[in-house]
Amino acid sequence: DRGAGVAALGAATFYRYGTEASLQSGTPTGATTLCDDPDKRLGQSFRQTGASMQFLSRVDVRLIRVGTVAGDVRLTVQMDLNGVPSGTAIASASMLASDVPTTAGGTVMTFRFDNDPVPRTTETVMWLVLDVASAAAATYISWYRDTAATSTYNNGAGYLSSNRGNSWAVIDAAGEDFNFAVYAQASTINAFIGLESASGVNFQIRTADGTTFTNDGV
Repeated sequence: DRGAGVAALGAATFYRYGTEASLQSGTPTGATTLCDDPDKRLGQSFRQTGASMQFLSRVDVRLIRVGTVAGDVRLTVQMDLNGVPSGTAIASASMLASDVPTTAGGTVMTFRFDNDPVPRTTETVMWLVLDVASAAAATYISWYRDTAATSTYNNGAGYLSSNRGNSWAVIDAAGEDFNFAVYAQASTINAFIGLESASGVNFQIRTADGTTFTNDGV
């Protein structure tokens, strides 16, 4: 369960999370796209599937490290703006670049999110955007991708920006995807607990079925 603050003297809403749902691309190939400059951004679009994916828990991507890379690898989730990432993160996670193995064929790396809320509307387009703060020409991180022939995901495409997201271009005209899996879960409001003050302090508990218990003027 999770508590989220609500405007009042003091309040919290507690959620109970449901079964984790996922959406993912197809089988990765040996092809990769390099993130070999701090100005580069690699982006993958995907479509929200509705209420079953209300809170983001983790994202898997297949990466490989070349050379000694300092600093972090960051993955943000962004809304779509006119067919490209908006530039504003609605969720963000990172890991040390040195934790990404150099193993041939890449390794599935998991970016963990704190059940960040994402839009529940079906068909909402969102983006995964990856960047490496200390990338360089000989020391970098690469993101594996699916070729058009192996990709089974038809609701997005891989994009590349060389100027920190100011402009974007597809990585392949045939609509190749970066290899990814997004995991999220639905929730229900389990209970609401609130405090408010007027002439006194009122304490209120409201359960998921709508039952309200109030102690006035404590």
